[in-house]
Amino acid sequence: ITINLGFTKATLSSGRVASFVDVPGHEKLVRTMIAGASGIDAFLLCVSAIDGVMPQTKEHLDILELLGVKHGVIAVTMCDLVEDELVELATLDIQEHLENTPFEHCPIIPTAVGESSYGAPEIIAALDTITAKSSCGKVATTTVPFRLPIDRVFSKQGFGTIVTGTPASGHLEDGLEVAIMPDGISARVRSIQNHGEISKTAFSGVRTAINLAGIDHDQIHRGMVVTLPQSIPATSIFDAIYTHTSLQTELESGTRVRLLTGTTEVMAVATLIENTGCADPNQTVFVQIRTERPILTLPQDKFILRRESPMETLGGGTILDNWAPKHRKKEFSRAFSELTQLKNGGYEVLLHRSGPLGLSKVQWAISHMGLASESVAHDLGGRLFSESTLETFRTLFLAYLQEWHQTYPLRQGCPPRELHRSKLAPLSDKNFDSLTTLIQASQQITRTGKLVALASFQVAPNAAHKQAILAQIATIKRQGLSGQNFRRLFQDSPEILNHSLENGELIKVGDTVIHQDSLRDLTQKIRTYFSRNSELKPSDFKALTDLSRKHAIPLLEWLDSQKITKRTTNGRVLFPLDDNLTLKG
Repeated sequence: ITINLGFTKATLSSGRVASFVDVPGHEKLVRTMIAGASGIDAFLLCVSAIDGVMPQTKEHLDILELLGVKHGVIAVTMCDLVEDELVELATLDIQEHLENTPFEHCPIIPTAVGESSYGAPEIIAALDTITAKSSCGKVATTTVPFRLPIDRVFSKQGFGTIVTGTPASGHLEDGLEVAIMPDGISARVRSIQNHGEISKTAFSGVRTAINLAGIDHDQIHRGMVVTLPQSIPATSIFDAIYTHTSLQTELESGTRVRLLTGTTEVMAVATLIENTGCADPNQTVFVQIRTERPILTLPQDKFILRRESPMETLGGGTILDNWAPKHRKKEFSRAFSELTQLKNGGYEVLLHRSGPLGLSKVQWAISHMGLASESVAHDLGGRLFSESTLETFRTLFLAYLQEWHQTYPLRQGCPPRELHRSKLAPLSDKNFDSLTTLIQASQQITRTGKLVALASFQVAPNAAHKQAILAQIATIKRQGLSGQNFRRLFQDSPEILNHSLENGELIKVGDTVIHQDSLRDLTQKIRTYFSRNSELKPSDFKALTDLSRKHAIPLLEWLDSQKITKRTTNGRVLFPLDDNLTLKG
């Protein structure tokens, strides 16, 4: 009796290679059956002529339908051990259970093994026909990252850790670094086998074994996923469309369930995005699944829900949004509308849902699987946002800038980081800089040095402002190179001071504010000094300016920063003369 997954292959008459995943049939091992059946293209269902259709036969057919498997062959086994009449009854029983299902046209073939064996050629021919009609050997795409759900782990002497599975998407090259998710354990591909043959590449839909280096087999187990580093973010909340198939019980919202997807099994809570509060048999609804631990899934992945206890299959469905926000009951109506759009291919809903955080390019690519135009996504520094979110950013940006101008009418503009810290804090520095560039390109704002301002804004001091500005400038000019303390000036009249600093009439040197004319006079004195001397020592500078060390050192450093002088071991030397000298604070 098979209690675990088994694997083999066969070459069909057409030359195609079929990989067989042998799954247990016992009703207590359905969880193992789901792990093996995830990702298959077709099934070969064995029904004993002695027992006929069993409860687990029906459950297996329900699961195959929920997993989206559409093709198969039914083998009636042990036909040599019963009378022909019982074989006919078993066949009729199977046909009855297949009515009104996707499998009602599947061939039913009597078989036997041993001395009176028969049916094998017909099975092989039927499988070959299915292979021709089915999608066996899915095409690897560049938009979907590689993902191999692990169904078996073992260690082989001379090789080390080996994992097997059927890649669900993408392709993997030999020698690459991989991540074992959701734990993020790093490893390197040492070698790859497809159908037991050495290969340089692993493709989706082809049975694969990967020899991993740099990891012990005890660190890995069935349910983990091999993928490329940082290619697929794990999730613990997703929205899906779900069909309830259980005839024994309804699914109440908030029920604790077993979630099975790929080879992963995890406990979860299923919340119905419906006002009814429960799903009846054969009803299809939208649900939000919250798992106890992060898992790795992609949109369009199939999943199965089973009761926590007793373990019976409740239903299954298809994932729509892998990184869904948590829905409160009052938001169900909006969520229902969004998921309806998403089910019908309206992938821009995902961008809208991501809000101010946006989606990474990887998330966007794998969310719509290359099926939707990326023209609806706006790139801000590598994150993608919806049109409505972008417009919200623009509105907040311009509104805050307007407030800034009203509060600080004498400033030429607002420091961008001040804008960023306000209502646009969710954006990263890179995202914010990209937004600023975008708004500037629309000619709604201007940039002057390190400041941004509305394009329509002009500094327009009133009479009182002008009088205060002139008084402050005159006072500081009288102080010469001694200037006045910046902090004291800023505390007394910050707007007046900032206005003069931004205009360049006053310049901040260390902790002191000095008039630009005083600094120009100093610059000329320094050049005159160097016309007769090759080096300027601190003592020479103090004698030249009659300043204390407290004021002299900041001025010497300022002269260096302006490339008027250059510091050496013993003092300073003159930079080459620049006729277009511009003093900077």
